[in-house]
Amino acid sequence: MAINTLKLLLNASIIEYHNDTGGLTKYSLRETDKIATLKTVNLVNVPSDSIFLQLDNIDTATLFIGKKSNGLYENTRCDYLIIEDDNIYFIELKSHENAPVKKKSECIGKFSASLCLIKYIDEVTSVVRKQTKIFEHKNIYYILMYQNIPIDKTGTSLKSQKQHNCPDKFLAIPVANNGDLYFRELLG
Repeated sequence: MAINTLKLLLNASIIEYHNDTGGLTKYSLRETDKIATLKTVNLVNVPSDSIFLQLDNIDTATLFIGKKSNGLYENTRCDYLIIEDDNIYFIELKSHENAPVKKKSECIGKFSASLCLIKYIDEVTSVVRKQTKIFEHKNIYYILMYQNIPIDKTGTSLKSQKQHNCPDKFLAIPVANNGDLYFRELLG
């Protein structure tokens, strides 16, 4: 039901479907920023009915005045939104090895603006289409995937956020460029 509603409501160019072709179910998250060094994270064991929305290229620049250069993030979004039966995952990819600290306010701003976008989709679905809201009863998780330091660091981990269901309480996961990450690790 949610897939069909999204197909009718959203531009098809931002929707990607995960198709289970048997065996290893893998989806590659790609960062398109030219200066990024974290270009790809491969999610492994992705549920076969998942939908991926690439949000960071949606143009809302004419809607809001805020710019990230002045600390306002109305016109930004996180890189990905993954939707499965009961859960929604907001994903931000950062190349900075200290992103959980150095990029925290930017991540919070992007996660918050992305949350507004799905609330907007729900309202359009309900008010304009007269259909049940898609996201209203789903669990929401916020995840920052950042490029890890290439040396082995034992005993420390920035993956400390147990509750990551608010934009300002995101889970930070260190990953290698083109590395694999099991999908269920997104739950913390």
